[in-house]
Amino acid sequence: MPLANKLELEQALRARLLVNSISSKDTKHSIVNRTKRLFKKNLRLK
Repeated sequence: MPLANKLELEQALRARLLVNSISSKDTKHSIVNRTKRLFKKNLRLK
């Protein structure tokens, strides 16, 4: 793996951890709501 890719990967992981630590509850709720919405849309389309 090239060095640049490794650094980018580390930065991305750090950013993700930071976001998770700041708003883990918010993100969980938003993900749940989003999946529910998508599920309802899919049911309507069928």
